[in-house]
Amino acid sequence: MHYSFEKYSENQGVYLNNPISAELNNHITPLFKVCFGDRFTIEYMYFLTLTDGIQINNVIIFSAEELISELSTSQTSLELGSNGNMDTYKFCAIRNQYLVVNFFAHDDVFESFDTLPQLFDCITSISL
Repeated sequence: MHYSFEKYSENQGVYLNNPISAELNNHITPLFKVCFGDRFTIEYMYFLTLTDGIQINNVIIFSAEELISELSTSQTSLELGSNGNMDTYKFCAIRNQYLVVNFFAHDDVFESFDTLPQLFDCITSISL
């Protein structure tokens, strides 16, 4: 699996956090699996082994601890981050897709992607 942000550096506006700890990985993986299924869990946990959250210029993708505070087994989507006050990035379990939605009206879907790397391709293309 490859993420488009990996080829950029801090002087290009990409800021990586340290990877997720093994302890937090063991705690969060089962929660993600129950809430959002295998594909999301595999893709997002791989992302977290590279960086526990990321900033790409004005785009922020939340850390695992920020996501845990939002988790409940009854939810059908998870907000992953945002681009200022324009776009919100989320995973929708019902559609099994990553969405770019209106920051103020989450029902207003701008784009949808089948994989997390595709979402990151979109984010890097508009942010860098």
